[in-house]
Amino acid sequence: DKAMNAWAIDETFGGPAVEEITRQPLEERTIAEGNLRVTLRRFPHVAVVELCGSAEMGEVESLRKLLGTVAEEHVQTLVLDLSNLSFIGSPGIAAIVCCHLRMRRYHGQIRVAGTQPAVLDVLERIRLTDLFGIYASVEQALAF
Repeated sequence: DKAMNAWAIDETFGGPAVEEITRQPLEERTIAEGNLRVTLRRFPHVAVVELCGSAEMGEVESLRKLLGTVAEEHVQTLVLDLSNLSFIGSPGIAAIVCCHLRMRRYHGQIRVAGTQPAVLDVLERIRLTDLFGIYASVEQALAF
């Protein structure tokens, strides 16, 4: 059974990143701040960060620190799972962009998965969809 870490791996997708998340994560932790819950699953070359709730003003300091740590660990691919994020404000966006800039130094990349319509609208309006790959699911984000 390839279902692991709450994601069912679709057999039609492949690649090293998908294979990597079928293994036990090196690190898994959840932090909560106000209406935002962030779960990190860290693998050797990939990190998946799931955001749940609302990333509003005053609720993203932990997210900013967590993303900064992931970026400095030279992760090749960071997938942001936004499937359970209902709102993102400018501080949340700033934390993601800051992480992107740090990861670029090490040729790392951010991919965004499962974005809700309201959040996708914000990302499109500020043209972040041009900067990040946008995928329907975590599995698809890891397959490419």
